[in-house]
Amino acid sequence: MNTPNFEQPFILEVDAFEYGLRAILTQEYDDKKYVIAYASRTLSAIERRYGATEREAPTIVWATKHFRVYIERKITDQHPKLFVIETAINLWENTNILDEIKTKQQTDPKLKYIIDRLRNNNIAIFNDKRNPYVPINDILYKVKNSNRHYNQQEIGNKYLLVIPKSIQQKLLSWAHDHPSAGHDGQQKTLFRLTTRVFWDSIRKDVYNYVASCQACQQFKYNNISLANLLQTHIVNEPWHTIDIDIMGPFPKKARQKRFLLVIVNYLTRWIELFPLRTTTSIDIAQILINELFTRYGMPTFILSDNGP
Repeated sequence: MNTPNFEQPFILEVDAFEYGLRAILTQEYDDKKYVIAYASRTLSAIERRYGATEREAPTIVWATKHFRVYIERKITDQHPKLFVIETAINLWENTNILDEIKTKQQTDPKLKYIIDRLRNNNIAIFNDKRNPYVPINDILYKVKNSNRHYNQQEIGNKYLLVIPKSIQQKLLSWAHDHPSAGHDGQQKTLFRLTTRVFWDSIRKDVYNYVASCQACQQFKYNNISLANLLQTHIVNEPWHTIDIDIMGPFPKKARQKRFLLVIVNYLTRWIELFPLRTTTSIDIAQILINELFTRYGMPTFILSDNGP
């Protein structure tokens, strides 16, 4: 094995067998091929039930994670070379839909037309240097070339899975409703998809899907009605408004009352106190009627904070 040369691209060769996975990390330069590292693991009982195509996706996921510190651009297997950008890995890891995409592409009229033309080597109408289509392992991809990372370093081509119309709704749900997505807004949901998959109306469909999400409409913080600000209560004459409140319970002693009914004149701040054994609405009403209203009359407003 050779010491890695970080000035050269890394190539990850992966393969899946009936009972295990293997990966070889290599580099090619100076007309030589150098082996950097080997890795392998056995398949779980569930993984052994996968078909050949189904096993390829978890193989790439596992190998990419294992050699994450090295990998920069290339992933290949025994089929014609497959170049995959890492952002596609998360989709394969979370949704086992490669076989479904492959099948649906063959039955989608628009995509089937493109696939047939590519198979017949009549690719003139698809020879778009910016965004060409390319079949890889019988699955149609859209190539986004010369992509740049946030630090403006080129990271090579992106191969985006072309999604048939019949399963676009499933992908929208995955990108927005899945627990790992957390009902993000339109821009984050769009980024989550456009770094992995492609279809013509993806931007419009994402905006419409997020805008019509019932959970977002109901629970997003900016849709929650806020309480109005407290208003100043203006009083122009005594006994127009009174405040009532209850203090207690105080420590209990023999034959003593444990509560106080506190009544404050809102304008003059005159205070009246009445001891109570209990704080039922009947007890308080009797004091108001017998002790206050008979002396001062009925107030216009009675303000009570969580009173009975």
